[in-house]
Amino acid sequence: TWGENRAVAVNQDGSVNTTVNPAGRGTTLTVYLTGQGVVTPALPSGGAATSRPLVRCPLPTKAWIGGAPAQLLFVGMAPGLVGVLQVNLLIPEGAPEGDTQLLFNIDGWTSNFAAITVR
Repeated sequence: TWGENRAVAVNQDGSVNTTVNPAGRGTTLTVYLTGQGVVTPALPSGGAATSRPLVRCPLPTKAWIGGAPAQLLFVGMAPGLVGVLQVNLLIPEGAPEGDTQLLFNIDGWTSNFAAITVR
């Protein structure tokens, strides 16, 4: 998170998700996290994730935006970065407008809430 507990998230147009740059319902949001656990293929400690092959998180993962379930498009390590999980998801039509909470669950472990803004 950054600032006032905001998720590190990028909107479909490449802008950082903020109160003045909200994500539209039905658009893709890219969120960056840590602490996902195992990945496949395995990476050496301190090794940057590759883009070929993509390094994925094989554990069951779910996300909710303002309580509405989000469809996950990609859950894996951010290519070129060390220890950063990238989740691409669709903002659900049922997500509430304005600042709302984003929550993840990976293999039964629930994240802290972080704020995103939806329009």
